Amino acid sequence: MSNLKNIILESNDLTTVMWQVDEWIDPDSGLGVILELRSPTVQRRQQIMRQYQIKNAVTGEAEVDLVDLQMALVLEMVFDPNPEKGEEDEALFSEEDRDALGNRNGTAMWSVAQECLRVAGFIERVSADGENIGTEQALVDEGKD
Repeated sequence: MSNLKNIILESNDLTTVMWQVDEWIDPDSGLGVILELRSPTVQRRQQIMRQYQIKNAVTGEAEVDLVDLQMALVLEMVFDPNPEKGEEDEALFSEEDRDALGNRNGTAMWSVAQECLRVAGFIERVSADGENIGTEQALVDEGKD
């Protein structure tokens, strides 16, 4: 195996980002909580994409259900950056938390979901006012695989 191939296949290339959510106040610090967002692998990302593809009723083309995709990414990618000693290293939320998260502050959830989309590679950037620049085209292109 070539050296370059070894470097690529053996690299730890998954992204981890710390994301502060000011709407969710930590009672100990009085500051917004910090979440650890971890990028999914290519295989997991493709599974998620396939799971949330829908057929456009007008064009008949495959599209991605952005609402459900965003929640799926939050459930998949959000971790506690400071887990209690002895806790397993698993996502902070599970499918059982979907309804409860749906009742949280919309601005906070939008912020977390948008950063998850960016970390997962679905969008390149988000404008200062929260507009998801390029999301639709990126997701349309992604849904074609």
